Amino acid sequence: MRAQRLVVVAVLVVGLAACSEDPEENTAQACDAEVQLESALENFDSVVGPDATIDEIRQARSQVADAVDQLTEAADDVAEDRADAVDQAWSDLSEAVDDVDGDETVPEAVDSLRDEASQVATAREDLVADLGC
Repeated sequence: MRAQRLVVVAVLVVGLAACSEDPEENTAQACDAEVQLESALENFDSVVGPDATIDEIRQARSQVADAVDQLTEAADDVAEDRADAVDQAWSDLSEAVDDVDGDETVPEAVDSLRDEASQVATAREDLVADLGC
């Protein structure tokens, strides 16, 4: 059981050191962190029993705390990625409107602007899906 706890701690330390600017990698890290939290909670449940020492229970609690911290950090990275995607899509739409030549007719610009607006909508939908709204 102690070896299992050491493995969990080692994985948490490695996971905490990893951070990425890549949204897909951030999402993968958040998923990994969720698995680590599940493992730490299972370990806590297996440790807590009539034969457990206070030190063992505190160690197990510490592992859960580390896993929660890792998941919270990873989830924050994912949320930031989603917000950044909305902001970038909005900037692209705003720039597309600014780039419309004053001599163009509205129908000539419509397709391009709709594409840019669609990107904002997609980024918004991704953010809302993550928020569970």
